[in-house]
Amino acid sequence: MKIDEVRTECLRVPFRPPIADSTHVLKWMDLILVEVRAGEQTGMSYMLSFDYAPALLRGIVDHELKRHVIGQDSDSIRKIYEHNLGATEYIGREGVAMWGISAIDTALWDLLARRLNAPAAVLFGRYSDRVPVYGSGGWISYTDEQLADEVAGYVKRGFAGVKLKIGSSQIDRDVERVRAVRRAVGFDRLVMVATGAKSIQEVMAFPIERA
Repeated sequence: MKIDEVRTECLRVPFRPPIADSTHVLKWMDLILVEVRAGEQTGMSYMLSFDYAPALLRGIVDHELKRHVIGQDSDSIRKIYEHNLGATEYIGREGVAMWGISAIDTALWDLLARRLNAPAAVLFGRYSDRVPVYGSGGWISYTDEQLADEVAGYVKRGFAGVKLKIGSSQIDRDVERVRAVRRAVGFDRLVMVATGAKSIQEVMAFPIERA
């Protein structure tokens, strides 16, 4: 079935108040939706950006990749993927180009799954019918009370683990945040930390035994 249309739309979700990790203050979240239509079927995907070049992400699809996709057979997913790689080879197969290529690729798999009325995982050769999931958040801008409430809510909803941000200027503050999360979720849940402000060596040296 030939691809008739590729369209994008940007949705902006404000954070009130803004949230922060170790390196950024985030005022809103942008979702760049990508839709690929072939006949009566539409496949969807999205690119997530916290107000970091959303127009650029949208533009790589609208102004470059779309023209290589329309008119192609929607089942030729691998062919379209490789064609888009070739179309962006000069600027590098990474960064913004790869965001757009991957978004179109995902939308095409979604379209095929919808047309066949089957989960996309089945098309890939499913290994399991379920996977563990974790709740992510734990922003550095949160108070300890906000942090504990959030992760406790994840546990109540059945998440297998939680993730919080670290990267404060004071290591003791990071340790206390991890302690607050552990108190809130107990010892039977996985607790993960994430940071963009520390080197690998600093993260490996984090005094986990104190938390």
